[in-house]
Amino acid sequence: MGQDHRDVVTTAQGSQVRMILRFEHDLGDGHCLARLVLREPPLPPVAVFTSIRSNPRTRGIGTNLGRLADALVAAVGDTLPVEWDRVVWIAHHGEFSDWHIDGAPETFTIAGLAHFNDHFHDEIDTHRRLRRREFEEEFGDLGLEPVPDAVRALGWEF
Repeated sequence: MGQDHRDVVTTAQGSQVRMILRFEHDLGDGHCLARLVLREPPLPPVAVFTSIRSNPRTRGIGTNLGRLADALVAAVGDTLPVEWDRVVWIAHHGEFSDWHIDGAPETFTIAGLAHFNDHFHDEIDTHRRLRRREFEEEFGDLGLEPVPDAVRALGWEF
């Protein structure tokens, strides 16, 4: 699969590749906002997959992080020098994830992904969920703009 809408922005935290990422779900095609933050070494790259309300509920990102990682690697390809084995993989949810959850707090789920047979695989028992404040304490400010703004900047309807 691939992406329709993509750009690269530079923030104080580093380069950020943003895209509406299409991925294969067991129940059909899905999509999310993907942001790959490339920070100065020794800080690892961070991939944030944000669930957005235009994606059908039945094709969520929560149990498909391995497939999302594969789709991101394919979308970025060899255009950037990314150390994929060092990437911190994150699923991001909040009120922007669904039409019916106004006021829901943001959550960031850090996931360990194993890479074998040329694919990433989600190891659900490694998931660790953090609220925004806890996430920023651990990872700092990644320079992620608000989800509606990022989605619109990519030319996608929010």
